Amino acid sequence: MKVNKAGFFVSLVLTLACLIGAVVWLLIPSNCPLEVQGDITTSHKSGYIYVHGTLKNTTDKELEITYMEVVVTTANKKITIYDDERIVVPVLGVLDLTQENWGTQSYETPQRVSEINVTIDGVKYSVYGSNFSFGVVVLFVLAVVFGIVTVSTIKNNKKKQKVYDEITKIYPEFGGAATFSGLYGKEGERAKAIGKTVASSIGAFVSALFLGFGTYKIYGATKAVKLLVLDNGLYVVDAENPEETSFIEKGKFPDSVVSTNKNKVVLTNKATKENFIFNTDKKSLTPQELVDRLNEFISYVPEVQPETAQEVTPFEDFEDNSVKPSDTTAEVKSENNDSLENKLNSEDNKD
Repeated sequence: MKVNKAGFFVSLVLTLACLIGAVVWLLIPSNCPLEVQGDITTSHKSGYIYVHGTLKNTTDKELEITYMEVVVTTANKKITIYDDERIVVPVLGVLDLTQENWGTQSYETPQRVSEINVTIDGVKYSVYGSNFSFGVVVLFVLAVVFGIVTVSTIKNNKKKQKVYDEITKIYPEFGGAATFSGLYGKEGERAKAIGKTVASSIGAFVSALFLGFGTYKIYGATKAVKLLVLDNGLYVVDAENPEETSFIEKGKFPDSVVSTNKNKVVLTNKATKENFIFNTDKKSLTPQELVDRLNEFISYVPEVQPETAQEVTPFEDFEDNSVKPSDTTAEVKSENNDSLENKLNSEDNKD
């Protein structure tokens, strides 16, 4: 039996997609017609923040900027300096932010310029800093998260496969089983699970009121299982703890009913209302073949082998009470010896 690796491949693909997306975002060259020359710096004087640096027109035509904004990061917040008046930059000319007195009144201490954005002919361009934007950060964070999930999935899959291999050594017939992923549950457990979850949430809330923190648990009504159908019965393997395995032998199934629902087959114990849900997508047994196999397990009655009768002789009751020939002979000899001895004694007395 092999571990399902779908979760591993999904998390791996998501990790690579986020990582590649973030790198491409950073490496794609900007198509902005303006280019930063030198360093972009800030200064603080007389309650004003000033921006210093130059932007060059790299095209062979005059550029008309209709909107421009510069984002300055301070110790406490970000401040946006903007201008919506027309700014013309000649062919191969430069825009000197220092001479244009780009600044704003603020008592915050500037740390750096984080972004410069312009709008030219109705198109917004990122001139400086925004390539490493919030979107890139999000992609890198997601790549890390999915990477951790991938590594965790690999470890769990190795652990499960090791247990499966150990089980297969004990039960070689596992290799020929029709394997289904599924769920085990019991009627009425959903309401109990909701009740437990609500109680746990209330306990966490009360704990948070008095202790400042609280934790709660979400309870589920079903358990994920692996269901292995063989010719002689059904193995039930806990999906999270594969070492916990049970076997229901053919002919020893409780009174149950089998039903189908789209791509699922449900085996329900009539007495206890316990049920097993088989997911039958792309399996070696079709839903109808699985239904037939389970019904055979339920209805099968093992043949009873007759006990071998013990041989009894007609005179068995009398054999223990009969007298053995050797005992009879001994008694006869004893009687003859006694009579002979008495006779000799009587003759001696006469003499």
